[in-house]
Amino acid sequence: MTTKPISTDIPWSNLAIPPGEFLAEEVAEHGLSLVDFAGRTGIALSQLEGIVAGLTPISPAAAAAFEADLGVPGYLWLQLDERYQATKARLA
Repeated sequence: MTTKPISTDIPWSNLAIPPGEFLAEEVAEHGLSLVDFAGRTGIALSQLEGIVAGLTPISPAAAAAFEADLGVPGYLWLQLDERYQATKARLA
C-alpha cells in the first residue's frame, strides 16, 4: 500500500478571516461571554471586541492570556493573526 504525502503548506487565500472569529467561537464553546472572558483574562473588553471584529491585532500578551484561559497555544493565535494581517495587506 502506498501513502500519499500530506502537504503542510496552506495556499494563500483571497479570504481574510479575522482570528477573532475563531476566538469568539472558542469563548462560546467554553460557555463564556466576551464580558466574562475579559474578566478572566484581564484584557479590556474593548480590545477583545476589536480583535473579534478584526480591527485590533492580537498582541503576544493577549495570545498568552488566551492560551492560559482557553488552552489553545499562544503561537497559534499569533500565526492566525499574522496570516490575517498579511492577507488584508495583500488584498488592499
